Order: sequence, then C-alpha cells, then structure tokens
Amino acid sequence: MVRDSGGSVQAVNGIAGNFLLADTGISNATSAAFSGSAGLIKTDTEVLVLDASYLVTARYDAASGPALFAFDGSREPALAYYSGTLFRFDGGDLVAVNWSGDAVAIALAGPRSAAVLVRRDDGLWNVRVSLAGGEIENEGLLAGVSGPAALLSDGAVVYMDGNDVVVRDGDGVERRVAAGIAVDYFEPMGKDWLAIRELDGGRLFALRVRPEGLDLYRVPEVEQ
Repeated sequence: MVRDSGGSVQAVNGIAGNFLLADTGISNATSAAFSGSAGLIKTDTEVLVLDASYLVTARYDAASGPALFAFDGSREPALAYYSGTLFRFDGGDLVAVNWSGDAVAIALAGPRSAAVLVRRDDGLWNVRVSLAGGEIENEGLLAGVSGPAALLSDGAVVYMDGNDVVVRDGDGVERRVAAGIAVDYFEPMGKDWLAIRELDGGRLFALRVRPEGLDLYRVPEVEQ
C-alpha cells in the first residue's frame, strides 16, 4: 500500500519491478503505512486503522498534519506520532505517551519501549522512550545521518548518503543501493518494503529490505 502524489491510498499488486496500483477509495491521506497485515492512515482530521483488505476497522480524531507510524512483531498497529506527541495503541484506544519532541521516525523497541529518531540542533539522535511513563531510557547521536530517515522493526536505520540508500543495523554494519535521488520521506508499504518519495513531489520508489540484499524499484503512478 502506498500514498500517491495526490493523497490517495493505492494497493500495490503484481511482482517486484512490475507493479500495478489499485485505488482503495481512501483519499486526503497526509501519511500512510502498511505492514502487510494492517494499515494506518493519517488524514487532516483522523487516524484510520485498516485491515489486510484495506477496510477501515477503527478511526480516531486527530489534528491536521502528517504522522509517523509503527507496527509490532505481529505487524499490528503499535505506535503513532503526530502534533509533536507520541501515542501507543492499547486495545481499542490510542493513548498519549508522556513524551514529545521533533521525531523523524519511530519503531517499537520492545513491549514497553519505543525507539524514536529525534532531530536536534546537533543532528539526529536515536532515543529509547518508556511507553509507560515517557522517560528516556537511553539515547545516542547517529553519526553521519541527517535528513529523512526511517526505522525498521529490527532497529536498523534507513537514510540517504550521497546517491545511496543506506540500511545501517544496530551493530553499525551498512548495506547500500544506488538511488541518485533526493528523498522527501520514507513510509512502510508492506512487510520488508519501504516507499520512498522523491523530493518536490517527484517519483515514487519501493525499497525491498531482505537479509540477502536491497532492491530498489520505480513505482508507476497515474498522472494527477
């Protein structure tokens, strides 16, 4: 599932490198994420939860603006971040965590913790936050990482370095694939997949992240 340049949510079908898009009927999306089992959409007024068939199963009122999302190990909704505040999904409720900051990416770091990439004056920091009380459990500066970034469920950081998309694991080991683009944002689009939007509303790409390597594909879009 991806968000197209007009804010409509599209189901991605086909095989790698030969994608076909199908409109889900969901529009006005400012952010989107899909785990392969569930979807999360942010519109100007709501956060929507989707099932694997792209049907809305829950909705929550929310202020306008973009959002970040994360899923748990079962690929179910776990975290959301918007309006400067981190939230956790707790059963049928979306509960605010007592933490706020300028988050760039989020992930579930354990059953009681969130990993948050936080933008500060001196760069991006990887911060571990307690979901119970919002306390910072530990933090570290991410050397060499600036602009848009993403966090994978295993703790790896995805970012741009020159012309390359880089996936850096928790031990600092990096894997790269040439892209040659300036990135606006990363969004989860399925199990092992990240959507990458080129800056200034440019082209849409799909990054496949697997132990055996990284693959980057162009995603076709309907002209708006």
